[in-house]
Amino acid sequence: MKFQFSLIPIFFFMFSIHAWSIPKKPEYHNGTFIYKIYYEEQNSWMGDTVIVKIHNDRIKIYAKKVNISGIKNGELMEDGVIRQHKSGVWIISSPNSPQDVNLDHIEACRGDAPATIDFKKKIYWMC
Repeated sequence: MKFQFSLIPIFFFMFSIHAWSIPKKPEYHNGTFIYKIYYEEQNSWMGDTVIVKIHNDRIKIYAKKVNISGIKNGELMEDGVIRQHKSGVWIISSPNSPQDVNLDHIEACRGDAPATIDFKKKIYWMC
């Protein structure tokens, strides 16, 4: 009896490994959007909004309708790179800080933490 070798099991095994290792598709798209500002201290929306401009992994956030002392409407509030934190939360990080994805704390009220953003709910988190 002759042994027949089949490539079918190998193909399915390799395909399943490849499909498992495909990076998750980003939850954001290029364009200009209006987002609500949620304040971490209140965990709520106070009526403030921002203009979010995304191009590839770069993001700029401009004040649209804000009642924040010292910030004028149209002013650039945030300029950075979109990265996904190890917790799954999207952060806005400095271009020179790829290590931000591994920070232990990413709360908006920590002075050294990057800003967080929710692309599904269109929320920009602030302290």
